[in-house]
This record gives sequence, structure tokens and C-alpha cells, in this order.
Amino acid sequence: MTEITGELGVGAVYWPALHRLFEVHPDIVQVAEVEPSSFWIKRLGSGGAVRSNREVLAAIEALPQAKLLHGVGYPVGGTCGGGHPHLAEFRHWAERLDPPWTSEHLSFNETGAGPAGFLLPPCQSADGVAIAAANIRARASALGRSFAFETGVNYLPARADEMEDGAFFAAVAEAADCHILLDLHNLWANERNGRSRVRDVVASLPRGRVCEIHLAGGQAKDGYWLDAHSGLVPASLFDLALDLMPDLPAVGAIVFEIAPEHLRNVDEAGLLAQIEALHRLWERRGRSPAASRACPAEPAAGKLVAAQWEAALAGALSGPQGVDAPAAIALYRSLIDAFRNGALATTLTYSLRLLQLTHGTPAVDRLLDDYGAATRPPLYPSDEAIQFAAWLEANAPPTPYLADIVELERGAVRIACAGGGGELRFRHDPSLITAAIAEGRVPRDLPPGDYRIRLGDPD
Repeated sequence: MTEITGELGVGAVYWPALHRLFEVHPDIVQVAEVEPSSFWIKRLGSGGAVRSNREVLAAIEALPQAKLLHGVGYPVGGTCGGGHPHLAEFRHWAERLDPPWTSEHLSFNETGAGPAGFLLPPCQSADGVAIAAANIRARASALGRSFAFETGVNYLPARADEMEDGAFFAAVAEAADCHILLDLHNLWANERNGRSRVRDVVASLPRGRVCEIHLAGGQAKDGYWLDAHSGLVPASLFDLALDLMPDLPAVGAIVFEIAPEHLRNVDEAGLLAQIEALHRLWERRGRSPAASRACPAEPAAGKLVAAQWEAALAGALSGPQGVDAPAAIALYRSLIDAFRNGALATTLTYSLRLLQLTHGTPAVDRLLDDYGAATRPPLYPSDEAIQFAAWLEANAPPTPYLADIVELERGAVRIACAGGGGELRFRHDPSLITAAIAEGRVPRDLPPGDYRIRLGDPD
């Protein structure tokens, strides 16, 4: 394991909406953790290669904080977790921002049949350990940086034929000779949902490998506690973290996570107060070196085969739901649907709003349900938008001006993916359509013609 030198301190996940917070308070917010893929878009016809928002990268680079890079879309826990076309761009960001380590989820979101639509729990067996370790070694080598995997959330009930959570994390860390990003909110959610106790998981880990801690807030849904990054750290979780910190001597950063769509729930003063509170945890971190524990080469439990596990779980989430399926399968289905619909609401905003204004929200909800049942989730939001636009053309109820607004939004996505600029043509003036929709009106009696708009600029 490559030793990590330096203690970075306390910080938060970076979003452009928080840029001022990082700029003005570097003494309190000492670390900016960046999720590069949040600022990428897939290049058309590239097989998965991406292009970056160069302005965002430059703005982050100029901040005074220490930087960390955290992956959120290319996990290392599954059989498809090896090389990806995105790695060259991720490495470019690492060279620009110079993080002492990078991290990614110990999960999977693809199978041999295609994308699964969500970060899913990996196979907790000897086979799963070997696959994850190989992926991690390859990822660390490709990026040229120390690597930490994130301890993931798992809404499935524990199984007798799988390794316990802590034993699995420990085995992967030892086999990969890597670091651990200890996401305490993930583990707290797991415990609340019936899996291993947080204290038992942490006690099982080679604590000298824990280089970073994530904390966040969550929310209840359908009898589960979700890792939603939706608010401040719950008091009981914070107290638990205070108790655990003295036994974690290698922690180099503590990072608060909040999703951008939930920033409206917390003002700047509240965020600063939360991050200041995390400094109390930082002061309690362990000081004595901790030796890594050896992990048995062949765990006594956990004989599941990773490829079979992934295919079965992805199949349960995409096919007809069985009457005996665990409640967690219905939860994952709802989370996948919400994730897909959220991507569409961002990329095809006016198209969906026009359908709502014309046919009503229940009709649009049924339309989205039918689309989700008829299609597999693409890996990239841009692909989701283009796929849904084509599906609408074949399946949407008759809606005046829908063809124009779909072409506008789909064309904008395609031009952004391709880079450079492009011209779009319409039968009706798209500015009048968008103006009516923005005012909550159905557009009416627009004169036909040959309308053209040029979007984007050449690179």
C-alpha cells in the first residue's frame, strides 16, 4: 500500500453553487472533494469517452483548498468495473488538481447485459473480493494515484451465504492493498435497514487503511433509511462518529456530502456550522499507528459467483417483479425510476412540461412508467435523453408543438455531446413555445414557417 502523507483536514463536496463558500472560508472548509463526472458529458460516437466543462475545472483549480477526486459513476466492485474510456479524462483532472488519493464506490452499475441504472451492492464472496481487488489495482495503476474504495450502502437483507459487511471490506482492502473511504452514513443506513452494526464493521477493518470519512444526511422512504445526501448529519450519527474517531489513526480528510438538489434545504450559515462541527471529529482522530490485519486468502463464508449475482440482481430489477421478491427490490426499482426521471426532467424540461400542461401530471407519470418498463437505463443522462426523445416520437399522445420542443432539447443534447456548434430547424418558432411553457400556458395558434437556431460554438 502506498502511504498517504499529509493531513488535509475538513471539507465538503464541491458544487458550483457552493463556490463562494470555498472561496471565502478556506480556514473552515479546508478540502474540496470533486466529483469530475458531474461536469462531464459523453462525446457522441465515442464509445464512452467524455468531454469536460473546462470552465468548472479551471474554477476549482483556482480554489485555495486541498483537492480530492471522487468517482460516482464507474464503480470498482463488479465484473464490468475494469477499464473505462473515462479514465483518461479522470487522470487529466487528477494531474490538474493533484489529489493525494482518488476514490470510487465498491459497487457495480453494469453487467454483461448493459447498465443496471443504479449503484448496486457487489457480490460479497471470495470471487467478489478477487474481482474488486483486480479492478482496484488496475484503476490505481491507470490513474497513477493512491486509491480508496468507498464502503457502500446496501438495501438488500443480509444473506447467510455471503461474507459479513466488515469482513468483505477488509478482505478487499487487503487483497487490493489499498485504502478505505469510510462512509459512515452509508454504514449507518445499512444498520438501520437491518444489516451489520456500524461498530462491528469498523472493528473488522484494517483501520490503518482508512484515509477518509464521509458524513451526510438521509431520509426515510418505504420503511428504509436512504443515503440521500439530503441534509445535515443526524445527531446520533455524529455522536457515533465522535466515539469512533480515536480508533482511526490514518484519517487524512473528513468530507461532508450534500446533493445539489438539496442545497435549498440548508443556507450558507447552516453549512458552515455543519463543517465547523466536523472539526470536532478531526480533533478526535487517532494518533497511534494501527497495523493492518491479515485477511484469510479464502474466506470461510461467501461462495457466491459474482457474475451470477450481478445478473440475478440486475434481472430482478429490470424484469417482472416476483411476488416473493424482497421489499428492497421494490425500493431499488423506485430509486432507479426516480434517477432516470430526474435525468429526463433536467435534459427534456420543456418537453415534459408541455406534456403535463396538455394532458396532466397523471398522464405524464404513466408515460414515464411505460417508458421505464419498455427500455433499459443507459449509462449516461445524454443517452437517456436521446433515447426518451425517440420513444416519445413513437408513443406520446398527440400534442401540438411537441415535435418542435423535443427537437430543440434533443438537438441541444446532441450538440453538447459532439462539441462545437450546430443548427436546428423547426416548423414553429421555438422561442414562442418555450415562453408559453415557462408561463404555464399551452402554446396556441403559432404560425408555421422555417425557423432556425444555431447553438454552441466550435471548440
